Amino acid sequence: MCAYSVTALGAAPNSIGTVQLQAGAVTDDKITRNVVKGQPGNPALSASAVMIMAGLAIAFTPAKTGNVRVIITGEIANSGVAHDGASVVAAFGTGVAPVNGAAAAGTLLGNRFDCTSVAGAEKFAFAIVDRVVGLVVGTAYWFDLQFLASTAGNATITDISYYIEEA
Repeated sequence: MCAYSVTALGAAPNSIGTVQLQAGAVTDDKITRNVVKGQPGNPALSASAVMIMAGLAIAFTPAKTGNVRVIITGEIANSGVAHDGASVVAAFGTGVAPVNGAAAAGTLLGNRFDCTSVAGAEKFAFAIVDRVVGLVVGTAYWFDLQFLASTAGNATITDISYYIEEA
């Protein structure tokens, strides 16, 4: 056990008190956070004209409320010529997480982001921000991206970052 003495000003002028702090886990709900964050590798590119899974397999298990904030950012592009496009949207579900290239699965969240390049292979930054309520506490969920090439060429997603926090 570690004890620290902290001198603090009290409510009355010129009064001084001592606070004893002990080492250990913080259990205050206002301080403890259930968070996952990271930067997964880039999924393989795809020429699919229908939504497929990126295969990120971001795992999150709600512990207290079942309400989560989800932020997923990255860049999307179509490697083809001018006027080729791509789309991306986030999804979540339970069970085994989908692999890269699997058929679209899960419940969609946030808005779908669609882009069309003026010149070939332009990258477009996207941010999917949403709140999911009512997840079952103690149940493991996966979060992922769905994407497609809306015209010719290959859709690519790069520089992905995610942050998921129980609210």
